Amino acid sequence: MRAARRRPFAVSAVLAIAAASSIVVARASEARSAATCLGASSVVRLSGTHRTEVRYPSPANETTFDGRSATFLAYPYQSLYPFSVGKKSAPSRTCVVGGLVIGQQPRSLTWDQMKDAYDGDGLRVAGSERTSVDGLRVDNVEDGVAPRGTEDRYPKDGDGLVMRNLYFTYIRDDCVENDDIAGGVISDSLFDGCYTGVSERPGSGNPQLDHPAPRGEKLLLDHVLLRLQAMPGPRDTRDRTVLGHGQLFKWSPVANSLVVRHSVFLVEKAPNSSSYFPFPRGTVTEDVTIVWLGSGDFGWAVPRGTTVTSDRSVWDRARAIWLTRHGCPSFTSCSRLYAPAPIPSRTRSAGPPSLSPTLLPSMSRSEIASAAGAPPATDSLPRLPLAVAILALVVSVGLLAMVKGSNRMATAAVERAARTERPGS
Repeated sequence: MRAARRRPFAVSAVLAIAAASSIVVARASEARSAATCLGASSVVRLSGTHRTEVRYPSPANETTFDGRSATFLAYPYQSLYPFSVGKKSAPSRTCVVGGLVIGQQPRSLTWDQMKDAYDGDGLRVAGSERTSVDGLRVDNVEDGVAPRGTEDRYPKDGDGLVMRNLYFTYIRDDCVENDDIAGGVISDSLFDGCYTGVSERPGSGNPQLDHPAPRGEKLLLDHVLLRLQAMPGPRDTRDRTVLGHGQLFKWSPVANSLVVRHSVFLVEKAPNSSSYFPFPRGTVTEDVTIVWLGSGDFGWAVPRGTTVTSDRSVWDRARAIWLTRHGCPSFTSCSRLYAPAPIPSRTRSAGPPSLSPTLLPSMSRSEIASAAGAPPATDSLPRLPLAVAILALVVSVGLLAMVKGSNRMATAAVERAARTERPGS
């Protein structure tokens, strides 16, 4: 009976942890949609081709940067940060909508050459809370996007981050460099070629290493497609004839808890480092598929909710659906990037969709020279707080049912023991 009495306390603790872990997601859901951002009172509209750095070091709170008609070509020869928002200040509720960033350096450089000479970001955006990045496209840079908190503040702020409808290709290191450890959501995005997926590992000597993420703070990946692409000269080889890539998640002891839902990851080879591969310890996954194209069997354990397959068509099908929903016949032309068609119900047994070959694009040099337009956006942010509330309710009911069942079993056991010990029984 002692153990049975302890179970209600365990349930209370679990529910308290679940409630705490939903805080960051709830705050992230308050970030403004693309449509709301573009209708704000303070909107900076960018257009044309920018061959020098575009920088806004001290923007006001609730400012939107509309880059839907802008192309940024300054990386890496004119600037390692072709498009940056915030630094001297880290405003709240900043929005960046759109933007096409294309690196100009040779694609044959090794990882070490890129790191030594061109360690920059497609977009660097600093915000104190509820930053939103929507519909950004980045190709051939060191790191795709780098959200940052307030400069010289530790522990860092910047929670409530939302990044959605991102389309990145040939990112030479981290597709998302979240090294200030902001809690939030990455959703409905295609990372079609990363050396490393998501980083939450501050550099050596960074004071952030002394400030672990608060208990319950998490980073959620929801409907994310991410391909680890084997690239010339993986780290420390300095040999461009050798192809390789890093990990899905470059993690650290100070990183957020990780939750991954309804996502597909393609892994071309065994990673250059596997310290946190495929997921950091404690990661919660639901309806996640790893497509393994490396040699031999997939030799790493995966959490409940993740399956592994060697069927390349799983990735190709998911990618084609994403491109169709976002209206992207090519990397530089996406007609519905900020207002995609609804996400279809996922069924593992479903056959490949009937799609035109033009919806499976690759980037050409002629496309690099062209700029992309985009239509007005609409509100497409999922209602996360409702989903979180429903999930918490289901978990609570299930746990309470388990407790009641355990109590009934314990009571029956005590009664049997009593009958056994009763004289004459």
